[in-house]
This record gives sequence, structure tokens and C-alpha cells, in this order.
Amino acid sequence: MLFRSLRVAKFQILEQPKIAEADMIANEIQLVTRISDLDTQRHVTSRTYENFCLEGRFRTLEENGFSLREILSQEIAIHPLESQIRFLAQQMEGTNLKTETKAFPLGSGKIFWDQKVLSDVETLAAEIKTLTFSEKGGKSIDLLPLEKTEMSGFDQFPQIPDFRGTCKTVDTEMVTLYSERNIFGEYNPAYFWRIIEDSRWFFSTETGLTLNRFVEMDTTMFFMGGVFKFFHPVPAGRRIKVSTWIHSFEKIRSYMRHEVTDAETGLRYFAVQDEQLVVSFSKVRPKKAPEEFQRLVGEYVEHFEYSKI
Repeated sequence: MLFRSLRVAKFQILEQPKIAEADMIANEIQLVTRISDLDTQRHVTSRTYENFCLEGRFRTLEENGFSLREILSQEIAIHPLESQIRFLAQQMEGTNLKTETKAFPLGSGKIFWDQKVLSDVETLAAEIKTLTFSEKGGKSIDLLPLEKTEMSGFDQFPQIPDFRGTCKTVDTEMVTLYSERNIFGEYNPAYFWRIIEDSRWFFSTETGLTLNRFVEMDTTMFFMGGVFKFFHPVPAGRRIKVSTWIHSFEKIRSYMRHEVTDAETGLRYFAVQDEQLVVSFSKVRPKKAPEEFQRLVGEYVEHFEYSKI
């Protein structure tokens, strides 16, 4: 499926988690995008922003007493629990991006991360909010020194709706790659983003949404962001199944759902709901999803009863 990032931040997606500014640690780093960060749409891939934010999170921990080597030596594991992403302005290679990180320790091993990626002219390119859990020897460990912030201090992440089973899904099997593991022998969140990105392309292929068909419909899709919820760590070398469908259309937006499970045991690894803005190719502005588009994906739309708008 043809997904692009929107240049100007004119459209809100989901309500954002909020937290009081008390008991917060801040960090700022500068990183430059590379040619290898570009995707088929000829701009910086969404995974680059998450990798920059990952760098910001570890730099923040290092500044507060837990360097990467210290985390390794103590055999501390850091797992993502939830994440919410918004993409606001596409970037190109050779761009000096600033990543601002705010960290809020919540106690019981949890940290809420509020991060922004800004261009060299201070344009907001992306926002990523992440909840992580740290453990050592099977017990939670707090990695940041400030007095713990109450969990009631911020709104919870948006809930991902359960599947009603009222539509078809495009089911794709993949094998998780050993070579994509990080220094801890696990996967960085950006690898999970890649799995979901691939599942969107497989969905596009299965439903006949080719580039030529998009051009005929004078339609493209701007990838605006999404929500991830993680249930179990994903092991390397496992055969996983990614089930993809469209939850609903709402005027100028399309909401896509993904469920990632173990292909053999059915264990639920993580769930995703992402959002695309339907845009006219010729006018470069939002539009309702064309009837032809809805016809092609109709069997894969869960809430088609209120998607016909």
C-alpha cells in the first residue's frame, strides 16, 4: 500500500498521554539522517525516528547512572509495554534532527518516555511516547533516581479495540530474524515497526491496491501514526503470524489493525492500530475514501456499517 508522511501538522490523530511536569528528567541529542534511512517514498523511514528516540532513552539512562555497559553487566532487561507515535513532517537525508527526551519514573520498574524529534528549523517531525518496564533477575528495578511519579499523573494510552471477527483478515507468516537482535539479544522496537510496515504491503498486494490503482483513484495514504501494545517478548527464529484488516473508515481517515501471534502456539505478542489520512494525489489535500477503494477492501473492513460515509 502506498503510505506517505504528511508535511504539515494539520491533523490530530489520537488523544495523547499526558503527565505532570514534576518528577521528570530531560535530555537532548542531535543526530543526522543518512541515505540508508530513506525508504521507497524517498524520505526518512518512520523506523529512523524510533531509533533516534531509542538513542535518546539510553543516553538519558547513561546520564543518570546506568550506561549501556552497566545495564549489560547487571543483566537488566528493558521491555516496551506500550507506545504511541505521531508523524508530522517528512525529512530527507543529511538532516540534523534534534531529539528531545523527557523521562518520568513511575516506580515498579516503569518509565514513561515523552519524546519529540525536531528538524534543523525546529519543525516537529515526530512525537513518540513509550512506556517501558525494567527488570533484573525476574524482579522490577527502577533505573531513574527521581521521586516516583504517581501513575495517576498521566492519561493512559488509547485502547486498541478487540477484533469482532466480522471481516476477513490478510494473514502473513514471517520468521523473526536472528540478525535483527540488539546488544541484549532482543529486538529494538523499530523491528516491530518493520513487521507492521511489511504487513501493510502484504495487505495491499492481497487486496489489489497497486500503485497504478491508487493513481487511477487519485488517492494516496499518509501514514499518520499509531498505537502499539506489547504482551510478550518476541523470540528470535520463531514463525509468527500477522493478521491485518481495516478497523474502520472515518471520513478522511482509515484505521488499520494488526495482531501479531505465534504461528504455532497462538501466543499473542503485540497488537497495533495505525492511522492513515486519505489524500488526493492531484490536489494534495484530504478526501473521503473513494468508493472503489472501499470496494477493494470491503471484505477486510471490520466496522463497515459506519464506514460508509
